[in-house]
Order: sequence, then structure tokens, then C-alpha cells
Amino acid sequence: MADQSSGDAYLYAVLSLQESQKIRCQREGCGHSAYAAIFVVRSAGQFTLLGRECFKSLYGHEWSLGRPKYMPNYSPSAGGRRLTEQERKQLLENTEAFIELLKHEFNEEQERERLRQESLAKQREEHAKVAENMRHRLAMMQAKIAAQGGMRRPAVPQLWADDRDPGSTFFCHELQDGSKWVLYLSYLQQYRYRPWPNLFEGWDETWPRSVGYVVAGEPFYRVPDLAGFLRYLKPQIVRSRDAWTESDIGRILGL
Repeated sequence: MADQSSGDAYLYAVLSLQESQKIRCQREGCGHSAYAAIFVVRSAGQFTLLGRECFKSLYGHEWSLGRPKYMPNYSPSAGGRRLTEQERKQLLENTEAFIELLKHEFNEEQERERLRQESLAKQREEHAKVAENMRHRLAMMQAKIAAQGGMRRPAVPQLWADDRDPGSTFFCHELQDGSKWVLYLSYLQQYRYRPWPNLFEGWDETWPRSVGYVVAGEPFYRVPDLAGFLRYLKPQIVRSRDAWTESDIGRILGL
């Protein structure tokens, strides 16, 4: 991170102490106590600990030197980093060494955030592949049916999912909690997620509305965002199989 400066002055940190731990502002001729906000400034090769008013008097306003170098998320409303008594002593006895500690904390935090973002990107990529694979299989099946002149397999009574698109696949899931669910595409080209074989008490409170929702009187969740739904659901699936008919579902998940 590049230093943000005003002349040769750089703001490295904004710290805070309990009132009982207050220190003296180091601006020449000041000597007032400071504890709620202590600005650590380096100027002309020297570190100086300044109270808020002296900092504003010297540099104009709180953001005149930019954000603190090793505290990029600092905001005046959140206040400065609160110090322990041991850190307070180190700050006063060897300010440069204390700033090195802040630098180390900052670098570790940056590395943790980098790894977190990499992990999230990898998860998004994996979930996108799963969703794309499912869409591809559905498209291939529908194309095969169309190539056969629109012929369908022998009609099977649709007593359980009579709104299912007849050219689509059932995706059967057994979850970690032992419940069994089926994902399918309706003739309206909307995805449904339904407990198998019957509704159970509290089934309509299983999933957060952010991934699926229930309309009164309907025995299934509506799934508006398939990729987001699969991303949320994947860690909870212990067994997954595809089925063409409801009889197949019974053989896979049991009755």
C-alpha cells in the first residue's frame, strides 16, 4: 500500500485508550491528555503521537493524510484500535516497534482475506459447473425427444408431480438430516423442490426464503435461482440420483 502523505507526513494508525490510561499529546507546546483518538504520525523521520485537535490543527482535518496506513477500514465513527496496557507501554517506549506489529497484523489480515476470496471464487466456479451440467442434461434429453418426433415414453400417472415437464428429469436427494427431496422442472419451466414421498410437519420452514419459497396450497418450494439453490444445498446432500419416472424415485429413495 502506498503512503498517503501531506508533505513529508504520513498517518500510520489511529489508536484509543481507556480514559484511565490517557497519555500526553506530543505536539510541541501542547501537553494535553489524549485517549479517545491518538493519531500516530511520522514526519521528518520521527513518530509523533497526537490528540485529535492537534492533528486537525496541524493537517487541516481528520482525512487530510488519508486513511491510516495499516488500518484501511478505520472510520471516525468506529473509533481507533483499542490498546491493552502492555501495548500502551510499547507504544510509548518504542513507537516504531509497535507500528511494526500493526504492519504484521495488517499483512496477516490481507492474506486471510485473499485466501477467503480465492475460496469463494472456487466455490462459485464449482456451483456454476454443477448448474450448467444440470441444464445441459435437461437440454440433451429434450433434444432427443424432439428428434424422435415428439414421442414420449409410455405415459406414467403423474399423481405426485402432475406439474412436471414430461421431458425433464427428477433429481433425487437424500440429505444429512435423513429427509428426502426431489428437484424437478415444471411445465412452466420453473424448478420445484418437494419432500418425498409426503409432506411432513414443518417442511415449509426447512429452507430460507432466499433460496426457495412456498406459495400457500402448493406442496413444494419454488426455486427461482437454480445456481444459488444448488450452491446452498450441495453441502447437505449425502446421496443424489437421477430418475425418469415416479416409480424410479420410489426405487431410489424408498416409499
